[in-house]
Amino acid sequence: MSGFFIYWLGWLAWIVCTFLMKKTELRAICGFTILALLLFIPLKVQLGGVSVSLGFLLCLFVSYFYLGKFPWKRLFYPIFTTSCIAISYICMNELIRIDPVVLIFDRNILLTIPPLLVAFFLTRGVSRSIILALGLLHGEVLLHLYRSNLTEAVIGSYEFFDVLAITVTVSSCYWIFSQVIRNWGKRQKAKANLPLSIPNRIDKHA
Repeated sequence: MSGFFIYWLGWLAWIVCTFLMKKTELRAICGFTILALLLFIPLKVQLGGVSVSLGFLLCLFVSYFYLGKFPWKRLFYPIFTTSCIAISYICMNELIRIDPVVLIFDRNILLTIPPLLVAFFLTRGVSRSIILALGLLHGEVLLHLYRSNLTEAVIGSYEFFDVLAITVTVSSCYWIFSQVIRNWGKRQKAKANLPLSIPNRIDKHA
C-alpha cells in the first residue's frame, strides 16, 4: 500500500525524537519538521503546470538549508555524490519500466538498493542521510522531466516518499549503530589502559 512506509517510519522517528532524545533545541526542530512533513505530504501545489507535494518542497528546503552550512569550496563533492545518487535512482526506475520482470521483487526495495549502495560507497558520517535524501529528491524531479510526455505523475508521490523513508531510515540506523559500536570500543579500550591499582599496605615489620 502506497504511503505505508513513510507514515509508519515517520511516526516511529517522531516517537524516538520526542521521547528518547535529550531536551534540546535540535529535538524540538526535528520533531516539528517530522510532523510538518507528515502533514504536508498529501497536499499538492501547482508550479508551472506541474503538481508538486508540499512535503517534497519541505524536504528540499531542509536539505538545502543543511548544505548551506558548508563552505563553498566543500560543496563540490556533495553535489557530485548527489548527482550519482539521482542517476542511480533514475536508472532503476527506467529498468523497472522497461523490464517489469524485475518486479518479482518489491518495487520499493528495488528502488532503494542502488541509491543506498552509491551513498555508502561515496559518503560517510551523519551527512550521508541528508545527501542521500537530496539525491533522491533531485532524481525524482529529473525523472519527472524525462517522462513528462509519458505520464502526469505527481512530483513527490506516496511511492517516492516510501522509498525516501526506507533509504534514510537504513542510513540513519547504520550511523547510529556505528556510533554505538565506536563508543563501546572506546570505553573498552579506556578500561584496558587503566593503571592497575597498587594496594597501600604498610609493612609493620619494616
